[in-house]
Amino acid sequence: MTISHDRISLTTPDAPVVFASLHGFSCSVCAPDSMSEAQVVAFANAERPKTRWCAVDKSTLGLGSATPNPCNQVAGRLHWFLVSAKSWEPQ
Repeated sequence: MTISHDRISLTTPDAPVVFASLHGFSCSVCAPDSMSEAQVVAFANAERPKTRWCAVDKSTLGLGSATPNPCNQVAGRLHWFLVSAKSWEPQ
């Protein structure tokens, strides 16, 4: 299972966007494939400043296929899965 979203309106073709969030626990970002993980995390931290975020491969959590994965709407974009840094301890 990959992360997907319904149609979204992009301000510009290269704009990242948070398209899903579960309170302060997780969020999903659709971003240009040219953005690094650090850039995506910085964007999420700016968009949702009450939480400090970290990107994780959701397959390591048993939540489906690996992330980031290709956007289901726009070519050249990736979907990232982020969780609260408080809840994530890399292994």
